[in-house]
Amino acid sequence: FSYKVGSQTYWTGDNNIIIISKIKNSYLEILKTKSPLTSELAKEFNVCWKSANRRLTELKKLDLVDRYKNNRWHLKEGKKVVVL
Repeated sequence: FSYKVGSQTYWTGDNNIIIISKIKNSYLEILKTKSPLTSELAKEFNVCWKSANRRLTELKKLDLVDRYKNNRWHLKEGKKVVVL
């Protein structure tokens, strides 16, 4: 599998290992302790809500996070994350 972090492409043969950036890891660290709305995460990182939503959508595509019915984000378990 190939993962792109910034302008670098990384290849891994293990399905349970996912390579992510430091910024995305920061989002995961917050999601370990609470289930925030997109706007709450945007305020936490001092970015536009759209930027926060893009990062969360990228994490959702990697199957690391998901959304509850009340639009709050939560962390999914089971994948090993490598931060670059």
